[in-house]
Amino acid sequence: MLLLLGTGLSDPAAAQAPAQLNDGLYQSETARRSFFDGYAVGTELFCCARTLNQESGPASSGLFGLPLGLRFHLNYALGDRLDLGAVLNASGSTTGRTLAVDWILLKFYQASENDSYAFRLAVDPSVDGMLGFPQIDVALLTSSLLSPFVVANYAIGLRRVRTGYERWTPLEEAEAQPNAALIAADPPPRFEITYQQAFGWELHLLMSYALLLNPARSNVFVGLTGTARYYNLMESARETRTVTEGAGKRGAEEATVWERTYNGGIVWAQGGLEYNRPSYQLSPFVGLPLLFWSSETEEAAPRVQAGLRLTLR
Repeated sequence: MLLLLGTGLSDPAAAQAPAQLNDGLYQSETARRSFFDGYAVGTELFCCARTLNQESGPASSGLFGLPLGLRFHLNYALGDRLDLGAVLNASGSTTGRTLAVDWILLKFYQASENDSYAFRLAVDPSVDGMLGFPQIDVALLTSSLLSPFVVANYAIGLRRVRTGYERWTPLEEAEAQPNAALIAADPPPRFEITYQQAFGWELHLLMSYALLLNPARSNVFVGLTGTARYYNLMESARETRTVTEGAGKRGAEEATVWERTYNGGIVWAQGGLEYNRPSYQLSPFVGLPLLFWSSETEEAAPRVQAGLRLTLR
């Protein structure tokens, strides 16, 4: 599986937008509690994490140098209808972080004979020097038994975003000097880094259908997920950097300030298999981008994503 994910798929564009394409929410969420004891520990390995490449600049170094991402999902039952959870990101970043808490969440459940409902509140606990949480996400989820063998899952969520990010723009190299070939056959790429802040909102939608295969609710699922984004962007500074062996070397800085708006979105088609046993859950999945739009002309569309989820419960 590692070889398939590392070599069979290509990585998406680097961090050229203020939002992540895959942040751990909405991907595998349902309105039913998926564990039966007091807690559950989940691991999600996915391709492709954002990587260093000469065309789009550094973003994330990935996992073990491969275009892979790794997340952990921790859940604890506070009561019969209330869970406390956390999403930890172990994919790494340009800041050198190896493990970070992406989300802390509370999830409230309500179930009837054929339908289940859940309300989920998630907050980003990172500190950005301002009051409140940088990101707050609220979602309503439903699961309905359409027939003895078919389950429908729906979700709608709204997220307030207040985050900072880096934008890397490749610079045209100056004309080579006559003896440039003697100095370096392949000079390191140079980038202009724009530090920006994004303030805005996101709308998230999920619709999926699962075909049940056995009484343990193992299933084959297909569905659609969509995200629409609207932000106000503010640029705070610029600098030029030369990238050598994955490390950055700073150049002259030029401070500028301006503001503009950003809007965009993406629709994914997703499918996979969920294998359920009393003590664990195993789920390989794949996602294909169907529709992508962005007000940023340089922002490239994402590519195929695939991964594997393992939950011990």
